[in-house]
This record gives sequence, structure tokens and C-alpha cells, in this order.
Amino acid sequence: MMGRQLWVHVGLLVVAASASLYVWTRDNKATAATAAEVSVWSGRPDDVQRITFESSAKKITLESRVDAYGHWFSGSAQWVTSASVDAGATTAPKTTPFVSVTSAQKIADALAPFKALRQIGRVDVARAGEFGLKEPASTLIANIGGKEHRLAVGSATPNGTDRYVRDEGSGYVYAAKGDLVRDLEAGETSLLERELHDFQDPDLVSLRIVAGGKTREVLRRGPPTKRIWADPGSPDKADETVSNWLSKVDRLKPSEYVGEPPTPPDRIVRIEYKVKGSDRLFLEIAKTPGEGPHHEYLIRSERTRLWTKTYAPWAEQVEQDLASVLK
Repeated sequence: MMGRQLWVHVGLLVVAASASLYVWTRDNKATAATAAEVSVWSGRPDDVQRITFESSAKKITLESRVDAYGHWFSGSAQWVTSASVDAGATTAPKTTPFVSVTSAQKIADALAPFKALRQIGRVDVARAGEFGLKEPASTLIANIGGKEHRLAVGSATPNGTDRYVRDEGSGYVYAAKGDLVRDLEAGETSLLERELHDFQDPDLVSLRIVAGGKTREVLRRGPPTKRIWADPGSPDKADETVSNWLSKVDRLKPSEYVGEPPTPPDRIVRIEYKVKGSDRLFLEIAKTPGEGPHHEYLIRSERTRLWTKTYAPWAEQVEQDLASVLK
């Protein structure tokens, strides 16, 4: 009898556990489905015209652009005007231009259409502070297809990774993914484009090096695992001098966008790349007077569009070794 009762209890325990597992699984699936279905507004990434993020510290603006090289965003970071401690006067806000391609496109994709993790609903004034929305820390404005959408950005959700936001058009509060806000809060630090090109090495056919009235063409040859740079006169022989110089060129990366310098930079070299499907890609390396006897080195490519500063010691090595390449 005792054994029979024991098995009855075991059976009931199994049934209860199975039912709990089913409910837990069902609720998780429902939550995932709900998260995917909470639409705040519609739109297409291609229709995003302008994105503005305003906080107490600075204002970030991204404006959609299209040119011969594709879609990109012209960005600016403007620090809020501050009062002078000595004279009580205000100083003009500092504005830094930059270009964003990959990071800005990621934000545009997240905003059009904009989907939240879950809907909280309308929150009265008395409870707004619970969500950090009584005095929002920042505001996100998205112009999509000629229509303006505004989000008040509040505090972090209990998990610490997402954020509460309020759609100012409807008044509804949502929990939204936090990475969108984090990228905008970081500003140009995370948004500026740091890649000079978008092509892959297997697509590279050749390049031309132009400097000081001299021009030299070199070929990119060999299988994917053993690519070489070669002179057209010896297409199957690796030119180590060119390879070493181009490896130094490849180290150069944008560090800070300067737009158009007040003094036209002195161009050191222009490299024109021919890849499958395009022969208009380029990289220019230049320098301008810096502090004291030193120079600032600048680079510009089809992807950066604007001049950017780069690490001077590496650019200086490129300049010093250029003569050996253009022999």
C-alpha cells in the first residue's frame, strides 16, 4: 500500500512539473513574440533623413546623404554652451564634424521601423519619475519620410541594459533596447567611421600611386591564401618594397575628423584602387603645420569623405619610404 501511494505522489509530481514547464515555455514564447510585435512607429531605413540626440552635455546630429560612393551620414557633435567662470559670459559651443556609415546605418535600421521590447502604457505625472521621465535625461528626434518622431529617454530598466522611453506623439511609455541609446550617448566616439574602404582583398585588382609628378601601377596577384603585390613587368614576382610600404599605409586609421582645414593640406600621395566593379576608390595622405616643428598628418578616402587626423609617426614613415616605391 505504501509503495502504491509513493508512486501516486511521484506521478502527480511529474504531471505538475510538466505542466509548469509547459506554462514557463509558453510564457517565454509569448514574451518573445510580444517583444517582436510592439511597434512604436513604422518606416524604412532608406527614408531616415535626420537623427538628432540631445542631452544636457551635447547634441548629436546625423543627416542622411547619398553620393557616387553610396549612402552615408554627415554627423556633427555640438557641446552645450557653458558659462565662463571669470566673466560670466557664454562661450560659443564647440562643434565637431564627422562621417558615419556603418554605425549610423545600424541606428537608422533600429529606428525605421522602431520596435520596443514591451509597452508600459501611459504613465501619469506622479509616476513619471519612476521611469526617469519626469525630467528626461535626453531626447531622440527621428525625421523619417518627412515625419518627425520624438522620444523622451528615461532611466535604465531593472536589468540595467535597456531603457525606458516615451513616444511624445502618443504619450505611451516603452522599454526599448539600450544599445540604440548607448551608441548615441557615446556620440562621435562610437559613431565616426574608422574604416577607409569597404572592399575585400580578393576583390582588389591593382592600384596606382601618384606623388610628386610620378606615377606607378602595381598589381594584386595570387590565390587568396598567398596574395602578392607585383610590378606589371613581373606579374608573378612579389615586390617586397611595395608590399612593406603598403602594409604601413594599411595601418593608417582615422582618429578625428577635421572637415576642411583652414589651410589647404600639402598632399603627399594619392593612391587609386581598382577593385572588381569600381575603379574610383582612393586614399589621400597629406600634412599640415602642427605645433612647433611637427606636422599633423591627414587622410581622406572615398568612405571618410572628409579629412581626418591620423597617427603622425606611422604617416611619417609612409612619407619617408615613398621615394623607394616611386624609384
